Amino acid sequence: MGEIRKINHYTGEDMGSAGEFNGNYFGKPFICVYEEVAPKVASGHLATFDLVGDLKAYIRYTSSDELNAFLAKDNASTGTIGGTIVVTEELCEHLGKTPDSLFAEAISNMIETGIAIKDASEIVGMPTMGFMYVAHYNDFGSQRGAGILAIPCLLEKIREKIGDCYIIPSSVHEIIAVPESAPVPAEELREMIVAVNRTVLLPEDILSNRLYKLDETGLHLA
Repeated sequence: MGEIRKINHYTGEDMGSAGEFNGNYFGKPFICVYEEVAPKVASGHLATFDLVGDLKAYIRYTSSDELNAFLAKDNASTGTIGGTIVVTEELCEHLGKTPDSLFAEAISNMIETGIAIKDASEIVGMPTMGFMYVAHYNDFGSQRGAGILAIPCLLEKIREKIGDCYIIPSSVHEIIAVPESAPVPAEELREMIVAVNRTVLLPEDILSNRLYKLDETGLHLA
């Protein structure tokens, strides 16, 4: 298996080997999210699972020698992006699993992996506002880490840390949480989402143009 490189999502800087990868995580399914109104992260995935609003979840696998060997048999079936593989019907048959069972397995993996929550000021390239928090999967780093939006118990970890908050779907790799008490109106956050999607992100990294709210009722459109 080739070396996986980590790219700083905000600066484009090559960070070298993906140090946030858990070595035991190769060859396991995990959850990704996308929205119909934005470009899909990848085509050809087997099944989607509806979430809140227009958000949908699908499954990818982290690469492994065995899976890479399987994909190498048919170049047309490859869906690898950044060391991960799209779960297709062919891959399901190869693994002897159904989409539903893989989805449940992926959720279990993600709950075990946990969530990383950092003050935005700790991350190079993020604005130092003191009230914005970046969240993504823990050991998996910021590669398609916005899949936490599909897992309520991981979102609840955010509420435990900062209380009720707005959720900015900043990219497919991570989300930004802004406490409800922050001195930024919701309309300004909505405008920021659209502006960043239009001028900063690559099309394949765009997750959503919508603002979400996380409170005691769960995740919903703001």
